[in-house]
Amino acid sequence: MFTRIANLFRKPAPPMERLDQIADAYDDRGGDGDTLQGALANAIVLIRSEAKRNGLLNWGENYEECVGILLKYLCEGPYAVSAAIATEIRQDLTLICEVGLRQREDYRTGYEEVDRVAERVLDWCETHRCPILKSPEVEFWYP
Repeated sequence: MFTRIANLFRKPAPPMERLDQIADAYDDRGGDGDTLQGALANAIVLIRSEAKRNGLLNWGENYEECVGILLKYLCEGPYAVSAAIATEIRQDLTLICEVGLRQREDYRTGYEEVDRVAERVLDWCETHRCPILKSPEVEFWYP
């Protein structure tokens, strides 16, 4: 598995394709993966897929969980991004949730915000190339 993951970082590809590759490579069992990289990449890939396919109209609890994991691990804790980027991610994810829950009256779609968070996740995964494994006492990455 580690060889396959290492090869990911040697192949040039468009950013969103790289994010899909990282999500697939780090989550080879399906469901909740063993690495934080896989969990974060999978979370934003799911949100992005919903945004692109359905305009966030099928927003539900599973997407709320995806937002929760992104907030929990990108904005807090030992692997968090800088405070300025964390603020930007929080604002983007708040807007995405509001669009999904149909709480926006300004007709914002959330597409730009989804793509921006996806880029931040990709940057984070490329910065943290060594797999961060789930500790034995943690059953799921999701909050």
